[in-house]
Amino acid sequence: MDKNNFKLGELFREEFNDKQWNEILIGVISGCDVLIYAKPYYHYAQMRELRLGQEAGIDTTCYEDRFLHSKDMAIIRKAIEQKFEVDILLDREFNHKQREQIYLGMISGVSYKKYALPIHNEWKMMEIRLGFEKDIDLTQYLFTHNHNQIHQIRIGIENGLDVKIFDDNRFKQAQMAEIIDGMLRGLDVSQYSDYSLSIEHMRLKKAELIQKEIEQSKNKKGNRYYEK
Repeated sequence: MDKNNFKLGELFREEFNDKQWNEILIGVISGCDVLIYAKPYYHYAQMRELRLGQEAGIDTTCYEDRFLHSKDMAIIRKAIEQKFEVDILLDREFNHKQREQIYLGMISGVSYKKYALPIHNEWKMMEIRLGFEKDIDLTQYLFTHNHNQIHQIRIGIENGLDVKIFDDNRFKQAQMAEIIDGMLRGLDVSQYSDYSLSIEHMRLKKAELIQKEIEQSKNKKGNRYYEK
């Protein structure tokens, strides 16, 4: 049926809610082939994504899937509009949060295919992507560390620290954070960088080292005073 000769009356037999009708009417006004999405099983947000795709002049066939969340449709639509390769985004094993991290990787021009596997949650994907965006390759940790651990390693590398001290996956995120904090303070973290120590023990040892640094600083100032 020619979309320009489309008759709304033929749809009155269907049961649409107000928001669905709104998307249909907007599509008619903008010259869309509303027959593509004027189906009761489409959520109005899905209808909107199909309408926006048509209005952008793209082929919406690949995401005309009633089981795709509207957020997934939006990501696929935007990727097509920007002429990205979308085959990977059509993998049904990805959820919209994972697809978003892949899409953001496409936008930033990083090697998103290295982390685009359904087995990796969106948080892990995000850490790898953020690393790539700063020329840091964290892919070696994809299958050995959780996303919280990768986050701490990324923070450490971004701060120019020797992450080999704490990149052991036996360290918990909080333990890694205490070691990083100590390194940034210039402390001798070797005194508490042991994954077998409780976080409370590590914090206590770090506090002792900080107090020692403060006392040494005071003594140095006092010695300079008396030298004068």
